[in-house]
Amino acid sequence: MDLLDALKFVQGSVAKKELQEGLTHFRIVNGTVRGFNGTISLCSPVPLNIDCTPKAEPMLKAIAACDEAVQMTMLANGKLSIKSGGFKVSVDTLQKPTAHVEPDGTIPDITGHHFPHGLNLSLIPI
Repeated sequence: MDLLDALKFVQGSVAKKELQEGLTHFRIVNGTVRGFNGTISLCSPVPLNIDCTPKAEPMLKAIAACDEAVQMTMLANGKLSIKSGGFKVSVDTLQKPTAHVEPDGTIPDITGHHFPHGLNLSLIPI
């Protein structure tokens, strides 16, 4: 999944209105992008090594407008600079903690051999 696809996927969990500060923003950290609207959270891996919380809609529009390789840099004023060829834009970011949730628990190792068996068990009435 490329960056634009990941942002479009996670956009489904970004709030339309700023009911709480940060809910209309993406949270990009540790090679993932997260969205949270107060109820639903989505996360996707992204090929970025940056820690920021950019406003979701302008960032998505900026990445969609990029035709060449994308370069992102955090500016001293706290904005995220996005460059691609002759295209350049700065996206507002939050500089404080947000309500974005992080996954917890363990990720089960599901192999192809065990997956159909698990489905069969879930279909058996109790």
